[in-house]
Amino acid sequence: MRWWLATRPERGRVRSAGRITSEPRVTPCSGSEARVATAASSFNSISAQTSGGQLAYDIARSALRRTRNIVSRLLLLRETRWAEPPAATAGSVSGAVLQTISPATETPELAAVPSLLLGLPADWNSFLSQVLPSLPSSLSGLSGVGNLGNSPEGIRVYDEMKREFSASVHGRRDAFRALLRAIKAARELIYIENAAFHRPPRMEPLPPTIWSRPFRIA
Repeated sequence: MRWWLATRPERGRVRSAGRITSEPRVTPCSGSEARVATAASSFNSISAQTSGGQLAYDIARSALRRTRNIVSRLLLLRETRWAEPPAATAGSVSGAVLQTISPATETPELAAVPSLLLGLPADWNSFLSQVLPSLPSSLSGLSGVGNLGNSPEGIRVYDEMKREFSASVHGRRDAFRALLRAIKAARELIYIENAAFHRPPRMEPLPPTIWSRPFRIA
């Protein structure tokens, strides 16, 4: 599975749940059908593009997290072009960028010092002077971000740092929380669409009941 996301703050584009290159079909067939299936390729993908608003900004920020480590990311976020756009005053469609990731995955160095997360200071400058000296030396480049104080850039940088610290120690379960809320609010129908709820290619055979068994959400 690969993700491709734009990294411009004013434009967001995401392609997920699909492979960049096509793959032969894996459905068993024979005779003339086999020749057609061998020559054919299939794609499973979901894509979206938006620009000029908060959703585009959130997608771009998500792309930044996937393509930059925490040091280089904060060096970029201190630039004024990463200022958050104003909230929309009209519209009938909403969206959100969710993340599900296990602990110790984002920045393992931060996961190694979970006790520091409990007493983070109030602002970025205090973080540099009080917390950074206790972090592993591989994160010493954070000092290059500079003293930003309580400026908009300093708040943006520190919010990202706190988010990274929390995600590294505890992980994130955004999709679970969003689904839980949506399912509780459902009145008549729950419809979940995904590119594939079946066995992926090149996987060891499993009992057919695994893939045909109905499921219920209480």
